[in-house]
Amino acid sequence: MSFGPAPVAIRAPRAVRCAHKKITSSFMPPRLPEAGFEMYYYDQLGCCNSDVPEDKSDMSLWTLPRYLEEVEEVRKGLGLEEFVLLGHSWGGILGIEYALKHQHEGHLKALVVSNMVASVESFLVCSKKWKKTLPPDLFERVEKIEREGDWGNPAYERIMMVSYHRLWS
Repeated sequence: MSFGPAPVAIRAPRAVRCAHKKITSSFMPPRLPEAGFEMYYYDQLGCCNSDVPEDKSDMSLWTLPRYLEEVEEVRKGLGLEEFVLLGHSWGGILGIEYALKHQHEGHLKALVVSNMVASVESFLVCSKKWKKTLPPDLFERVEKIEREGDWGNPAYERIMMVSYHRLWS
């Protein structure tokens, strides 16, 4: 089980996969390669093994249109005329948006979405339930961090990742 990464693409049988901010795209379990798919993995700009811009404050680098163009550039760079896109977690959102934008071009043959939240409302209901399963000290810590809006707190990320993994394993 993994959590985090973004799209992968598959071409007769080939796949490309991009990753979440914190987890490299190669973190994905090797089920598709074992099934005979040729996989291509990439990490989005600023993520894991990818280039990190010197000026991270340039907000034009962190937009959905720019991420969509990045997926298209990877497709073109690999010469994928027909492929299947696998979107995992954030990549599911990116994959859906890519499919909507490029649906009439004929390159994308299918989209596979994995471990993605399509409804923030449903996710919030679910996350409230699983947070209640945390030990009391961790639950209080998470609640305090959320009240303070300290989303970048390393302790918060650690607790959340361990909790997600426990929940979905």
